[in-house]
Amino acid sequence: MRALMFGGTKVGLGMPKNEAISELSKSHSVTLLDEGGYLIQEKKTGGEGSAVLGYIHVRDDVVRLVSRNPNVNRWPSWGAYSMGRALYEALDIALPETDRDGAKRSIGRIVIAHRDGVGEVKDIQTVDIYINSVKISMSLMDHKETKIASVMVVIQAEPW
Repeated sequence: MRALMFGGTKVGLGMPKNEAISELSKSHSVTLLDEGGYLIQEKKTGGEGSAVLGYIHVRDDVVRLVSRNPNVNRWPSWGAYSMGRALYEALDIALPETDRDGAKRSIGRIVIAHRDGVGEVKDIQTVDIYINSVKISMSLMDHKETKIASVMVVIQAEPW
């Protein structure tokens, strides 16, 4: 897999920067964050906030990294269900081939880690799943006032 989808827009590694930004801007909000880094969000409608869909990083006018966050904003906040659904969607994105029986299969590497937090974050637990050139990163953070969970799919031009 060398590309990820943002709605109907395909963004791939090696894609020229201007083409990627132009295509994404047609149906998404694209914001320059830092040198070469662009945040991809849903376009705002009404007074609603816009969901962060992902991030791309450009170097030498070429897309070198694409990250895609499954959009869980419209799902119920049922803790484990929402996290499981986000992980399912991330794996569905990462595994493009479907076998004859409708299942998707691959061999990968899983790395789990636990780190002490800093400041208001008490601790951070991560699960990184590497499948071919794709990294699925799941983070669980125990914040002082709440629990935070996130999942993202990342592809990059350089090896992990």
